[in-house]
Amino acid sequence: MEVLAEDLPRTPFLQETLEKVRALSSSPHDVDIANACGTSPLACESVIAAQVSFLRRHSSFEDAVVAAASLGGDVDSICALVGCLAGALHGLSGIPERWLGAIAHESPSVREFVDLADALQELAPAEFSRERAFTFSD
Repeated sequence: MEVLAEDLPRTPFLQETLEKVRALSSSPHDVDIANACGTSPLACESVIAAQVSFLRRHSSFEDAVVAAASLGGDVDSICALVGCLAGALHGLSGIPERWLGAIAHESPSVREFVDLADALQELAPAEFSRERAFTFSD
């Protein structure tokens, strides 16, 4: 979190948002996130709620997404954002088999999504490579 804060512009909005994220990341209750951030379709609410939820509950892909769903409101968007973050952290092997099985016959397929993610990763500038990956502590 502090590494990220160092790289962000020092605007009042970003500083206020970072303070909110820091405070809520240590809160013991998911409902505090929903109350403090809001969970409407507005990006200024749902994106922050998703980030805080992920920072609090990132130990597993399933825990992260289930916690995000418990926030209420615009849960499809919030869960999608948290799922992207949790997927980047845990990889395909972190997604529960029963969840993958439930979407096995959907189109595009899981394999097509993995191939797309791999192709996107190849496009990432060198400065965002694994050597500068952020780490999260539980």
